[in-house]
Amino acid sequence: MNTGYGAAVLYGYSNAYVKAIESKLISKATMQGIGNAGDMHSILSILINTEYKKNLEDFGGMDITTEMIDFALSKNLGESINRLSDITPLLKKKTMVSYIAKWDLYNIKLSLEAKDRAQRADTISKYLINTNFYNSAFIRQAMDESANVEDLLAKYAMNSPYKQILQSGIEAYKKNRNILEVNIELDKAYYESIGRMLFELGNEDRSVYMIIRNEIEMRNIMSLLRAKRGGISFARIKPFLISRGFSDESTLAGIFESSKDTRELAQQISRFDLKPVLEAYEKTGNLLYFEIKMRKEIFEMSNKSLRHSVLCFGTIFEYMYQKEIEVSMLRLIVKAVQYNLNKAELSAMLV
Repeated sequence: MNTGYGAAVLYGYSNAYVKAIESKLISKATMQGIGNAGDMHSILSILINTEYKKNLEDFGGMDITTEMIDFALSKNLGESINRLSDITPLLKKKTMVSYIAKWDLYNIKLSLEAKDRAQRADTISKYLINTNFYNSAFIRQAMDESANVEDLLAKYAMNSPYKQILQSGIEAYKKNRNILEVNIELDKAYYESIGRMLFELGNEDRSVYMIIRNEIEMRNIMSLLRAKRGGISFARIKPFLISRGFSDESTLAGIFESSKDTRELAQQISRFDLKPVLEAYEKTGNLLYFEIKMRKEIFEMSNKSLRHSVLCFGTIFEYMYQKEIEVSMLRLIVKAVQYNLNKAELSAMLV
């Protein structure tokens, strides 16, 4: 563990940088204010006074179209991820690169779905995150040069830092040509890879360790909820469950099999408190309420930890996690205004 002078030398610059930009994160009150805005102009009037100003101006400023807002948000998140990766000390560089692989894989999954539907890169370009590896230019070129999904997967796997993960996707696609199962397999392979990394984090990075385990737990719970609502057996989803969450396979099987419906299953979840959103779920049938509730709990834990963490990798990681949530909430608000989502429902979804 790095303490005292050693920690100051190792994390001094990176932590000072994060503490300097931490105040630029959108506060809960401001996020609610954006969520309560009645139209896009009102949203932009608030956002233009945040760190998103430059990115919004790059795509039109106050005259930006709704579609281009997605480009601005993607650009801001990509810049943040790349910058945090760049300032991460060499000792933790592997850990950071392993985690931010989720954004490269996010770009890859979007492109695989588009290729499967015979769509061009233009249809997904506004959602692509410009990471240091599989950025939008690379994705566009790969899609243009690939004849089909299998060809595209093979191109991504060539000389890739994620070759083992992508190989899992290739094998899944060869089995049944189902793009949904390919993307689920990529997610599982990614989180299994992150899970193997957990033991390396130790007490020094306990906050990072907890966030990642909670993320794995959340994904397993969402798999159970989707299966229960869809009448799918536990045996069918068992291969897609991810190890190293807080509940082992037998525990997950137990609560799944003993629940007659989605409501009972949600009530049996112990790691997260899903009871407050049961009514909203039953009114709408939208499982997103459960995911948002779990993400809120993880977010609040990381927020509390970020305020108190100093001279450690956790400070960098926790800021990146909060930035990720912030952008996802802004996307949700923009879509809510675009499609006239009920304000009360939106407010319940915001972190």
